[in-house]
Amino acid sequence: MKLDVDFTGLNLATAKMRGLDEYLAALRTAKKTYVEGLDLAETYVLDNGGSVEKGEEEGVTVLSLLGIRAYCFQLYPDIDLFYFET
Repeated sequence: MKLDVDFTGLNLATAKMRGLDEYLAALRTAKKTYVEGLDLAETYVLDNGGSVEKGEEEGVTVLSLLGIRAYCFQLYPDIDLFYFET
């Protein structure tokens, strides 16, 4: 018997406890869309006392939390996935 269990929510919750870089990596692994991933990432950063600002380049959002800066973007307009660099 095969169990069809989705652990995405559990993985995201665990990654939140490990910091910004781990959480963003978990969002990427979960293949969140750009809008959904960015919304979740911004909420996480603001809830933990960080800041969110629009980057100098169009389509880039800069997240800052506890000395870590992450640049979030959609790599290609036709691929709706969340990407980031730290």
